[in-house]
Amino acid sequence: MNAKRVTKQIAKNAIENSTGLFFDKFLHLDIDAAELLVQEFADLHLDGLQDLNDELATTLAGHSGTLLSLNGIRELEPPVASAIAQYRGLLLLNGIEQLTPEIAEPLASHIGGVSLCGVRSVDEHIAKCFAEKHESLSLDGLTEISPSIARHLIEIGDGDNIDPVKDELASVMQSLITRRLLSLSGLVKLNPNVAQVLAQHKGLLILNGLQSIDLETAKILASGQSTLLALDGLSSIDSEVEQVLRAFKGTLCLAILDGEDED
Repeated sequence: MNAKRVTKQIAKNAIENSTGLFFDKFLHLDIDAAELLVQEFADLHLDGLQDLNDELATTLAGHSGTLLSLNGIRELEPPVASAIAQYRGLLLLNGIEQLTPEIAEPLASHIGGVSLCGVRSVDEHIAKCFAEKHESLSLDGLTEISPSIARHLIEIGDGDNIDPVKDELASVMQSLITRRLLSLSGLVKLNPNVAQVLAQHKGLLILNGLQSIDLETAKILASGQSTLLALDGLSSIDSEVEQVLRAFKGTLCLAILDGEDED
């Protein structure tokens, strides 16, 4: 069992040997090991963990680094969600497949971005939670959304809950907030009604799952307010769509055009 448990000695060895804080093959984490690891500024990867209790979540929330990866967690109890939401940095919880309001509300208040790419659907209430309280959000597990859900998601908060005087990581977090990333790369197609709403997003809009795009949708996205538009999943586009997308005023990420430009 020790081979699957991060003990204090294993944590100490990883820190001293500068091997990086990657513990994805470990199923358990001792609290005294966690207390050592959270003092480090390196990204902390604990994707092997399959459950969290209140004490461990509270300890991990004190991590000094800017990324905490817990992708092995499949579900959270509300008190645990509230505890881990106190972490200030990019929080990866891509193993969670379902969100209840009791889980969504504390996660939505988390400062620094949250990735929930395992979630397959969100309702109006949950989408509104993130719209009111969150800065940076990845929901790449959604394969379709309605215009009303899209409208909530683009209203991601402006970060007024950050006190730059009190927060040691304020400058990093403010950078994330300014970019206001919204990733919906699980969408493989986009109808014009949803595109019309998403085009109003004023930050980074990531739609790398789209496999095709028609001229009407291209025109809508290209005339939108996003500072960056990522469409790297498109494998082919016709010349008319290409011309429209190239007119996008922000940063356009489109792999097939990058390849042409290099030639």
